[in-house]
Amino acid sequence: MGGLAESEERFGAERKESLGQTARKLRKIAEKKRENGDRKGTEKRQKREQKCQKKGGNAPPFFMKHDAQRTKPSTRPN
Repeated sequence: MGGLAESEERFGAERKESLGQTARKLRKIAEKKRENGDRKGTEKRQKREQKCQKKGGNAPPFFMKHDAQRTKPSTRPN
């Protein structure tokens, strides 16, 4: 039975170590994003804006059109 407990302890230690490594990796990635600015989001937004310009002048992005439609007062009589 001693062997089983030893292997469990070792496995637990290895697991802790791997979790530490992933946390370090994630921290490193987050740091890079902060340094460079999160480029992916801005790239996506630029692509979306370009698409809208191709379709019709300086049309607002798709989701903004829908927001505008939602904010209009209702035309139904009270």
